[in-house]
Amino acid sequence: GNSISSFHLSETKEVTLVSNEAALLNAPLDMVLSPDFQYLYALSTGHTDESEQPQIFVYEMQCDCGLKIVQNIEDGLPDEDTRAAENTGYIMNASGSLVNGIAGLALYEES
Repeated sequence: GNSISSFHLSETKEVTLVSNEAALLNAPLDMVLSPDFQYLYALSTGHTDESEQPQIFVYEMQCDCGLKIVQNIEDGLPDEDTRAAENTGYIMNASGSLVNGIAGLALYEES
């Protein structure tokens, strides 16, 4: 899909869907919460649009389980054509088509 859904977890551990489309982005692959739970980082492969440009979307978590976009990063993330030409960071299927070049997302804190 091309969206991130949001859910509410009650004190009794009941899960309720808040929004089917809390955020729209191209082929989300991975998500990580910041250590303080204030931000959600989502990796978009860009695989299903014409740009084929991966991006990292940064969302601020809202009290109502919503997401507010605060940043969109594509600098330093090579598109599929670049990765294929450089023969790095991509996977080919049996027919020779590029499948996916982005594997995941990790956060770390500088000390």
